Amino acid sequence: MVCVSAVDSSVWEVPVNETGGESLINSSIDSFLEIMAICEDLISRHERADDEGELGEEHIERWIETSESICRRIEEIDPSSLFAGSYWSDFLSDVANGDYE
Repeated sequence: MVCVSAVDSSVWEVPVNETGGESLINSSIDSFLEIMAICEDLISRHERADDEGELGEEHIERWIETSESICRRIEEIDPSSLFAGSYWSDFLSDVANGDYE
């Protein structure tokens, strides 16, 4: 589950049916929404390139570039949200692997 803290509007990933294990996604709802909009924009650009016939190695490289672009933007907006095993770290790995085709 993705939850918003009533205390400070930070955004957290909370495991279902478990105690503990909460993990910070973003330090504020504003940064979460901004990053989500960036992800939607950059991934949709990649999908448009796919529609134009980008295939093979170029296709793979484009997904990696998309992931790196999103990562740079996250670092600018909310660097505390990028750490090993974080929501965004896992998401960026999925993007780089092409899991958003």
